[in-house]
Amino acid sequence: MIYPSINDLMKTADSRYTLVVEAAKRARQLVDGAPKLSKVNSEKEVTIAINEIAEGKITYVRTSKEKNLVDKFLSEETPIEETSLEKTSLEKISLEETPLDEVIFEESTIEE
Repeated sequence: MIYPSINDLMKTADSRYTLVVEAAKRARQLVDGAPKLSKVNSEKEVTIAINEIAEGKITYVRTSKEKNLVDKFLSEETPIEETSLEKTSLEKISLEETPLDEVIFEESTIEE
């Protein structure tokens, strides 16, 4: 099992994106010479950063501008428009209902 698990790490952040950005920024600091805050048996900066986050030695603070942008993004409900491909009538195949050996895949031919 990988330590720390994603479930443990998600307790420290509001989203996976935030977690990735936090780890990447800390790893960049370590590459640039910042001291380690955790005793980790690894020389890889990303591994060290992830362990520091899991141990609570690294946290993030959202600025009010960032918070407003995140809140605005999460509150907007943008309707999804149909594309021309979705408008065409295509036969839908449900792989759960149709065994894979019964599904026929056609190769496209390229005319020269």
